[in-house]
Amino acid sequence: MIEKKENDIHRVKVNGEEVTLKHDFLGWRVVHLFRNSDGSLNWKNIISGGSWIKMFITFFIVAVILGAMFEYYSQLNLLTKCLAALNDSVILIP
Repeated sequence: MIEKKENDIHRVKVNGEEVTLKHDFLGWRVVHLFRNSDGSLNWKNIISGGSWIKMFITFFIVAVILGAMFEYYSQLNLLTKCLAALNDSVILIP
């Protein structure tokens, strides 16, 4: 039932589906392989890392961070333009 692989990786059949497990210092965890058992590429695991929800959450967090960076940059640009216009419009009285 359990097939021993290198680096403490085991393949276990659960309800007719083959699950790959790895044992490390934190315990057992599921490993999402990029190749199927027949040697073909598993595109779902290559694109999403094994979970579509985690991929979408990661994209959302990255989009929020990039949006905040863009907004900060545009506000600094606007501030620079306002300060330059203020410096140009100041009348010096001797």
